[in-house]
Amino acid sequence: MGKIVYFKQPFLVKDLELPNLESCNFDYGENNSITITLRQATEEERTVGKEIYRGMFCLLQAKKEPNEKLYFMFENLAEHKIPQFNKIKKQVQEDWKWEDVIDSEGRFKENHLLPISFMPTELKEYLDNTRNEITNYLDATIAVLRWRLNLEGPYQPILGRDITWSFSLDDQNWQHLPIDILGYSSIIEHPTLTKELFDEVETRVQSGQTEPFYHQLWREAWELKSNNPRSALVIGMAAAEVGFKEYVAALVPDSQWLVENLPSPPINKMLKNYFPKLPARLKIKDFDPSIPNSIQKKITEGMELRNKIVHSKSVRPDNQQIYDILCSIRDLLLILDYHQGYEWTLRGLTTDIQDEFGLPLPRIRIVKNNNQSTKKSPK
Repeated sequence: MGKIVYFKQPFLVKDLELPNLESCNFDYGENNSITITLRQATEEERTVGKEIYRGMFCLLQAKKEPNEKLYFMFENLAEHKIPQFNKIKKQVQEDWKWEDVIDSEGRFKENHLLPISFMPTELKEYLDNTRNEITNYLDATIAVLRWRLNLEGPYQPILGRDITWSFSLDDQNWQHLPIDILGYSSIIEHPTLTKELFDEVETRVQSGQTEPFYHQLWREAWELKSNNPRSALVIGMAAAEVGFKEYVAALVPDSQWLVENLPSPPINKMLKNYFPKLPARLKIKDFDPSIPNSIQKKITEGMELRNKIVHSKSVRPDNQQIYDILCSIRDLLLILDYHQGYEWTLRGLTTDIQDEFGLPLPRIRIVKNNNQSTKKSPK
């Protein structure tokens, strides 16, 4: 047997209650290398953030045999050194956030979480594959257990997926693995609030107007993006398709019955070939209506991924990919709104798209926290 690296992560299985069970283990993998332990949860373990949940405590443990090169990288991390630091030294030194955490030799302070982007590609891929393999067993175990016992419960019962994993070289001394920082930190310029704006809101509500349904779908998708990325993508793409259909119906009234009752061509083709031919109530800086290529590319990517998801149970989309696609869907919906006559919507565009249109607008800027390129996205 080669050198072993041990992994573990605690979870809470929400709404799973087995009062007659004290503890049980499920063993999987070659030589039982993956163990899932279920037991009654303490009150502290049932507390996630400010919420106290019902459920069982779950400890997921695994032992793996990486190759010699990868094991050496784990040894570096155990000694609080970044593997192959020279390859990212300049990137780290240019980022002031790390100057008090990482020294010139790549040693980092104990108990500090490092972003996965600082790790060599080979190690990132190994960790990603290992997590997917292990958590697949967890998801399947809970799903079959609830099915076998006729238990109800939420679609996504596992709480704690965003908690960093721990690793050990001896199964005794544990420390955190680098984390994949998804999501965005917001730097928001607050809008000006006036009596005229409040009066306008009152007028729109009294006339029976509300936020368009496709925006409501998008908000639902955005809320699901971390815990249920597959559902988020499917709903997000539905928002894009509904938004485009409503745009066509609003700008070409005679087409409403056709739009609502006949199947449409794929949305990526509609955006490329049909959208530029449609009328518009407002133009962006007197340009003929068009959807930026970057948005069209993401919409196509989302459509292809959505089709894979609905036809294959094994597809596990990357969370960052889902975030980026949803951001582009939001941009698309705001552009469609503007061309319908809602002049305020351009202020909500991502800064990348604002820049592409050459719009000197107050920004809602959201910066991606992955210590790579800066990404701006909608609120």
